[in-house]
Amino acid sequence: MSKRNNNSATAVYISNTFNTAWSKLSGAKAPIWSVAITFVFLGALIEWLTQRYLTAENGTVLYILRYAIIPILTNLCIAPFYGGSLMVAIQHVRGQSIHLLSGYRYFQYYIPTAICMVIIGFLSNLAAMIINLPPLASLFGSKLPYLELAAGIYSLVIYALFLFSIPLVLDQHYKVSTALITSVKRAVPYLPKIIILFLLAYLFVFLATIPALIALGLEKWAFLKLIGSLFFIAVLIWLLPFFLLLCAELYQRIILQPQKLSQSSPRK
Repeated sequence: MSKRNNNSATAVYISNTFNTAWSKLSGAKAPIWSVAITFVFLGALIEWLTQRYLTAENGTVLYILRYAIIPILTNLCIAPFYGGSLMVAIQHVRGQSIHLLSGYRYFQYYIPTAICMVIIGFLSNLAAMIINLPPLASLFGSKLPYLELAAGIYSLVIYALFLFSIPLVLDQHYKVSTALITSVKRAVPYLPKIIILFLLAYLFVFLATIPALIALGLEKWAFLKLIGSLFFIAVLIWLLPFFLLLCAELYQRIILQPQKLSQSSPRK
């Protein structure tokens, strides 16, 4: 009986998890965005500055900046805001009341959150760093796009494995090393389902932004470009909270529900 209950509590069904996360958007968008707007702005600003001013002539310097320094700087800047917005989603999923300032109470955990994000960012970027080493990139030649696709898949797997690290630090106050190890251990049995859910979310984003991308590509039609930009913003207002709620729903089902079951089970 105990074993059957445990399996039921930790069951993760793809369609149910996806639909449940979507159904919980109501009441969550504004509290999530009150924190998330900062990390979205900072990430976009750093990316814009990188594209505009990263013009080092030395290939090695450019490589170090693009694949090491800038990703670390980005993660250090967005860490408290990403962590806070994710915790708002987690609170909402487990039925706690949330408000516009809910995500800011976790800033006291900035250092472990930032360390977590830097480590995860480095590991997820490792394959891209290797294949884009200047000597190797020229050696791979026409095969480089396929290797970059493989690096993207590797990055997705890394993010799936460490999905629970930041919530474990912020919600349960784990040490960074313990949070990383625990996340991997708990994610591995559900890894295919987590990856499928991520891919479905990315597909959802792609399909939803196609009209905006088409409109933005019409250079001679300024009005349509404006409409496309507004449509993209409207889509983002819904989809970013949805993705965070999806992560929160997975955390609830894979981490929190088994803990509750374990605590409530009678000891022999």
